[in-house]
Amino acid sequence: MHRSSAKLIMLITATAAACSFSFSFSPAPASCLPQERDALFAFKKGITGDDESFLESWWEEEDCCWWRGVTCSNRTGNVIELDLADAGLEGQISPLLSLEQLEYIDLSINGLQGINGSVPEFLGSFINLRYLNLSYMYSFTGTLPPQLGNLSKLEYLDLSHTGLLLGEVPPQLGNLSNMRYLDLKYPSNMYMITGISWLTHLHSLEYLDMSYVNLSMAVEWPYVFDTLPSLEALHLSHSSLPRMSLSMTILNLTKFVELDVSSNSFDHPIETSHVPEFLGSLKNTRYLDLSGTSIFSARVPPQLGNLTNLQHLDPSFMPNLNSTDVSWLTNLHMLEYLDMSHVNLRTVTDLALVVNMIPFLKVLILNNCSLPSANQTLTQVNLTKLENLDLSRNYFGHSIASSWFWNVTSIKILKLSETYLDGPFPDALGEMTSLQELQFDQNGNAATMMVDLRNLCELRTLYIDESLSSGNISDFMDKLPRCPSSPLTVLSLRSNNMTGMLPNAMGHLNNLFALDLSNNSISGAIPLGVQNLTGLYSLFLSSNRLTGHIPVLPTSLWSLDVSKNNLSGDLPSNFGSPNLGILILFNNNITGQVPGSVCNHNMFNGDIPTDITNLDKPQLLNLAGNNISGSIPWPLKKLSSMTLKLSVKTEVGQYDVLTNNYLTTDILSLITKHQELKYGAVGSSRLVSIDLSLNHLTGEIPDEITSLDGLMNLNLSWNHLRGKIPDNIGAMKSLQSLDLSRNNIFGEIPPSLSELTFLSTLDFSYNDLVGRIPQGHQLDTLYPNSPSMYDGNSGLCGAPLQRNCSAPKLGSQNRSVNDSEPTMFFYLGLVTGFVIGLWVVFCAILFKRSWRVAYFRQFDKFYDIAYVFAVVTWARLTRHATAS
Repeated sequence: MHRSSAKLIMLITATAAACSFSFSFSPAPASCLPQERDALFAFKKGITGDDESFLESWWEEEDCCWWRGVTCSNRTGNVIELDLADAGLEGQISPLLSLEQLEYIDLSINGLQGINGSVPEFLGSFINLRYLNLSYMYSFTGTLPPQLGNLSKLEYLDLSHTGLLLGEVPPQLGNLSNMRYLDLKYPSNMYMITGISWLTHLHSLEYLDMSYVNLSMAVEWPYVFDTLPSLEALHLSHSSLPRMSLSMTILNLTKFVELDVSSNSFDHPIETSHVPEFLGSLKNTRYLDLSGTSIFSARVPPQLGNLTNLQHLDPSFMPNLNSTDVSWLTNLHMLEYLDMSHVNLRTVTDLALVVNMIPFLKVLILNNCSLPSANQTLTQVNLTKLENLDLSRNYFGHSIASSWFWNVTSIKILKLSETYLDGPFPDALGEMTSLQELQFDQNGNAATMMVDLRNLCELRTLYIDESLSSGNISDFMDKLPRCPSSPLTVLSLRSNNMTGMLPNAMGHLNNLFALDLSNNSISGAIPLGVQNLTGLYSLFLSSNRLTGHIPVLPTSLWSLDVSKNNLSGDLPSNFGSPNLGILILFNNNITGQVPGSVCNHNMFNGDIPTDITNLDKPQLLNLAGNNISGSIPWPLKKLSSMTLKLSVKTEVGQYDVLTNNYLTTDILSLITKHQELKYGAVGSSRLVSIDLSLNHLTGEIPDEITSLDGLMNLNLSWNHLRGKIPDNIGAMKSLQSLDLSRNNIFGEIPPSLSELTFLSTLDFSYNDLVGRIPQGHQLDTLYPNSPSMYDGNSGLCGAPLQRNCSAPKLGSQNRSVNDSEPTMFFYLGLVTGFVIGLWVVFCAILFKRSWRVAYFRQFDKFYDIAYVFAVVTWARLTRHATAS
């Protein structure tokens, strides 16, 4: 026994020594090849923007295998992976042909592009490539290069969320026989694909997503997808599929694990007799999304209960769909996600009992389902795994009961908007320690919230608007989470009749991103503790009773609205930040010098400081209705957010404090055409406006203003500006509203004005403009709606005015000189022609004797005839007169 143990120990020791010896003498990983390093250097030189400093390490290390985003083969040193995903890069992709062994390329979420903005053709040269991700590359334009069909080993291709024209997919993509994953969803250009037969060659394809790709002309789509033997996941949401209902019964659905045909218009619902067959073929499906279709008529088919493998089911938003019996749900023991929004469940009284029998249910969405009494629907809901419960837009209309779902402590998201519940929330809400988001808005201001929420250390979003009957803001904030690092990022208490003063201790909410306390009755001063909210992005305190001065605010602020209060005093000298996009201060008593920020209808005086142009992210520059003098700062082109710049991470949209899309829901005012226009839902990446109207500005309009090609609204009316309209004003291609009225601007209207194809409001009235009015398709449509747009400019002529440009009175000496030029040229040409013609005839007679003799003979003949005729006629007249 002892000998065996000794032998075993010796064997283990020898093995360990051998392994140690082997590792100590193993060769070091190979370094990168010089030609591949040079290719990567060339790639970096083509980069014009690197906001994240992603490529900073590319200069520091000699061995490119240690560079960020680069992976090399340990054996050969060849670069085999290039992962630059979400690096914030902009520029042109230089050829990387030296990287012959590349197997993995991820350039997603960047602003890169090839020559002429297209996908680089050289990508088709990497014959070893297995993974290619170009998603979220909105900088790409044009069509896919056919060279991608050379990537015979490619298994993964993601072209979703790009600017490509998918109307002409090269058939060479059918050569990618090893393709397993293909994602083409959300092309920014919704062109129709005329044919998809090239897909039939992708026999290895397992996952296909063509959502938002227009397939209305692809009539062969069911037969194409039916020929893909390995296809398990098919996503065709919003694809305008033709002959949908008939095609779904033809398609072999037994192989699909995931099927999404949501938001496609059916010609008609599937016939009732075919529904069992259709649903029976989905027996292996785990993910089924039929929302926004009319695939079922009248009622939800109970045969859905036979799909026992379902984990995700969404039959929501089907028109006129109802269900009187939901007992079939009890068969779906694997179900985790259920969305039946807009399905009429008015007569269902045992809903709580049914859902309690779905043990793994995590998400239950019953938005706008006409649910009956909440006491019948919500009592004793006991789902231990439930994380998301949405009961919004169901009119319950009675008091909140403690016997509902408050004991389900696993809930993370709870939505009760527009349910019109009243009364106090139960104390059990404060024990839902997993809660991350609570939405309780637009409920009629009948509820009260006195619950202690200090233990909800996971709470990130608290959205209670237009729901509370009253409350003290200081007491409410004292009951908010008091965790070491509170994760609360969004707090919205708009329109709740709240009173009291803001506590200085609110600074402990150090992760707060958006705070909306507008339209209440909050009094007192803005606490100094606000400056401790270093991550605050949006602050809305409008329509309250706040007094005092505005304190120093966080430099992270992008939008601030403290309008309609009683604030006074000067603004801080360091007020504003480079991130500031919207600042609304009107209807206050703020005085003093204009800071480098934005405001209107206060009592500011002095010049506009040039450092206002150092704000690199402004969206609304509003200094209207003040007492500002001086000239417009010329470095306006430094206001970079007012120039069109393709941003990968910012979609055209809005910020919603609940969805993290950048939106401010407050209404912004803009004086345009002597009216106050309203702009709601202002997006941080789109609406940009300059309003300097109703001031005492002098000087000229700077030419640099035309570089702001993302500007949508420009109002310089009611000032004392002189000079001419910039000639290159047509370069402001996003301009929708332009008001230069009531100034002293002279000269002609630049012809480039006709290039503003989005222009919808124009006012040049009461200036000293002269000359012909430019013509343009969009420009010509403005006058009928605003016939006063050219009033007070007596020198203007031409359509659409009735003043003819050829009339003698044009009110301008320059115009008279221009109109006299055609007459002068006419007479000059007439005299020149007469002289030349005369000398041609005279020279011919002078030097050609025979012509001269013939000419004078003919002349004598005509003379004799004329003489005889004259004498005879005279004699007859004399004789006739004598006889009389």
